[in-house]
Amino acid sequence: MTTSRRSTHAVLAALVVSTGVWSACGSSGPPSAVSPSTDGGDAIVDAGSDGAAQDLGSTLAASALTTCARFNARTCCWGGALVNPTVVPLAAAPTDIAVLGGSACAVVAGEVWCWPFAAKTAPSRLNLGGTARVARITAGGGHACALRQDDTVACWGVDTFGQVGNGRFAQTVASPTDVPNLTDVAEIAAGEYHTCARRRSGSVACWGRGFGTAPCAGSSNVCSAAPVEISLPTPAIHLSAGGLETCAQTADGTVYCWLVRAGDATTPPTVAAPLAGAESLHPGYGLSCAIPHNHHPVCWGGPNHRDYTDLLFPDGIIDTASGWYHTCGRFEDGSVACIGQNQDHQIGDGTTTYAPVPGRPIRCGS
Repeated sequence: MTTSRRSTHAVLAALVVSTGVWSACGSSGPPSAVSPSTDGGDAIVDAGSDGAAQDLGSTLAASALTTCARFNARTCCWGGALVNPTVVPLAAAPTDIAVLGGSACAVVAGEVWCWPFAAKTAPSRLNLGGTARVARITAGGGHACALRQDDTVACWGVDTFGQVGNGRFAQTVASPTDVPNLTDVAEIAAGEYHTCARRRSGSVACWGRGFGTAPCAGSSNVCSAAPVEISLPTPAIHLSAGGLETCAQTADGTVYCWLVRAGDATTPPTVAAPLAGAESLHPGYGLSCAIPHNHHPVCWGGPNHRDYTDLLFPDGIIDTASGWYHTCGRFEDGSVACIGQNQDHQIGDGTTTYAPVPGRPIRCGS
């Protein structure tokens, strides 16, 4: 995506008018380039035997108020109950991380380890059943799902809207439960109250709030406790979700997004023209970002939220993770810095000062 600041804002604004789903990052379009602080911080420096950087997977993840990230062998979390970045005592470096409302989980050597934030207890291994190792993990507001290496999915946690996907509705599903009749899964993504899966064929299915036809208990939305097929014109090659939104990218670079509206079913997949060809998409609840090929992030406020006209994320971002009203980005050197709301220490700098631009990179341990 190489459009100018003004033209990008124009297409974003047009999309808001035509769909009501997207709102622009600000009156001047994509954020201006600024440089992150060089004062301290930790970077990932991983190299294979040939010296090439290794794929770290999704080692940056956020929930409403808390973010977790891997820094070399260390993993740290901050925000919410954690005023300052706190080292998580994992036995080895994780290959994937997911953050729930009050806890987090990580994939370490094919196993899932989880820990609560408030208690600051050591991570404990979660038994997913079966013999297959875990490849990926994703989490919503209070539930999580793991993708095994045999392409099956198991979920657990809050299940009020059927987001665990085991065919039944419950307040909480304490132990991981397989999602029935869901196989050949290549990718999973969770929003606040829903979960989606992309099969290797490129088809997509979602479950939880906003899907199916049955009314949710205590809500005006519809809900489904089993996967519901999403109608896309061509197979998807990538899937992402966050907050109430889900996006899928097809082979030609087209991005389709659908939104769970309050008191309504999910909107049909709609072309998000400004995001065509993006390298990665990171929907959030009140703040979302996409990373085009030039690594100049485009961020926007969610429906019914402020548009964050003052946020300035710099160039050189290769990954982001969005909470309710903050976003953290990983730079090309592996360091992590955050922008947005900070009343609950989401920025990780030990203060509660709003951060329109990234400050000092996160310090993970001494």
